Amino acid sequence: YKVQTTPSYANNTSFVITTDHGRGNQNPTTWQAHGPFTQGSGQVWRAAIGPAFEPLGEIMEPGQQYQKNLPKLVQKIAQLNGATALGR
Repeated sequence: YKVQTTPSYANNTSFVITTDHGRGNQNPTTWQAHGPFTQGSGQVWRAAIGPAFEPLGEIMEPGQQYQKNLPKLVQKIAQLNGATALGR
């Protein structure tokens, strides 16, 4: 709401949201556990919304991607959609 009601940001701002760790494959009472010994906690999600991104819904891709590569991925997607910088 704040972004869309601020003239300099409205319809001109995109967001990429992700987590620092996954929930793991634990039961509902231990989902907050993470670390190398929590199975599945290395699997995270990300979401992108705004004018730099085409709305495609949920997408699952084969293969492995790393959080450290997220800035390059965001830049690539933004450029494909006409942005010249991460801040569009």
